[in-house]
Amino acid sequence: MENTINKKDIRGLSKDELIEELNTTYQRELLWKEKYEELSQAQDNTNNFKSLFDQSAQGYWEWDFATNTEFLTPSYTKMLGFEHHEFPNIQSAWKEMIHPDDLEELMRSFEQHVATKGKSSFHNIARWKGKNDKTIWVYCKGQIISWTDEGQPQKLIGYHVDISDSKELKKIKKEKVKLNQKNKELHRVNEEINRFMYSASHDLKSPVVSALGLLELISENENKKEQKNYLELISKSLHTLEHFISKIIDTLKIQNIALNSNKINLNKLMSEVVNALQFLPNFNKVDIQWVNEDFEWYSDEYRLKLILSNLISNSIKYANVYQEESYVRLKFTSKDNIGTVVIQDNGVGIKKTDQESIFDMFYRATDNNQGTGLGLYIVKETLMTLNGKVDLESEVNKGTKFTITLPLSEKL
Repeated sequence: MENTINKKDIRGLSKDELIEELNTTYQRELLWKEKYEELSQAQDNTNNFKSLFDQSAQGYWEWDFATNTEFLTPSYTKMLGFEHHEFPNIQSAWKEMIHPDDLEELMRSFEQHVATKGKSSFHNIARWKGKNDKTIWVYCKGQIISWTDEGQPQKLIGYHVDISDSKELKKIKKEKVKLNQKNKELHRVNEEINRFMYSASHDLKSPVVSALGLLELISENENKKEQKNYLELISKSLHTLEHFISKIIDTLKIQNIALNSNKINLNKLMSEVVNALQFLPNFNKVDIQWVNEDFEWYSDEYRLKLILSNLISNSIKYANVYQEESYVRLKFTSKDNIGTVVIQDNGVGIKKTDQESIFDMFYRATDNNQGTGLGLYIVKETLMTLNGKVDLESEVNKGTKFTITLPLSEKL
């Protein structure tokens, strides 16, 4: 720093004036020296500050909104695996490196920070895509330090910390996994609701429209024999409607009724299930047999009955009644508190292309109008509440085998 004191002719000054002038000059020199030392110290502090960030796992950055450019310390780019010259200092660069799910959350935090004029803290944990697509978990914290006259952000400063190996991150990862699972489940439920609304409106309306049309025909026809035929068709339509409504009620019940484990006599349970199905069209053409090596199980009786009823009902509806013998055979076994039921039939079978979707809500693998498309969905959902599962093997024109497994316990 150069001293710019104007030169002054002191030859004509008196002794007192000369002393005063020298004191003034000395004071001025002291002031310049003090200023110089302050600036030197500030420069040293700045260099030390930047050096500290360069040698740490943290990266310091500044964002200038006017030019839309950033200043990044070498440690910032090094954290992401880049040399300092490889990393562009523009906003779009880092936006493309953040995982889309995390970018939305980060921008929300930033917008809240701006909207509250810096009162709301701007911080975030996000997954960054480093060099060679390596995922790096980064904690980011920033603060707007200057604003325009119009109240818009002018400069934002902050730092990043690589937390990929921290214990806190493990907790965050678990929470994110849980959140993603919940989001997937909500998405699945939403899709099922939409499918339910569409299919239910059609399946509820169809038998009603049919019955109304038949009633109109009866009113216009005085032939008793034809009126009787129409009444039988109306009865069939209303039974279809009642059956469909029952399935909807079952679907709602399995999600809302609490689990209740009790001792179940399997022979008695099977007799009740089979008797309830005797009004199905193909019931008398199908031989239903069951074998159990265990006469009693501990499980939720209502849910087990619902599972068996829907699986046996499915086998009866899709029986191949034109062959010499149609059958449904069940075998109950248990080992290590795990119950297994195998339901085997020799019906029409299920195509390979349909097998992945057969347990979806309202999915029908055939044009058979007996099915509601809810039976196997109810089986899957009911088993889920019991922590059980169902496996399927099927071949067209040879038959189908369902194997269900579920825990057996006095406490569910």
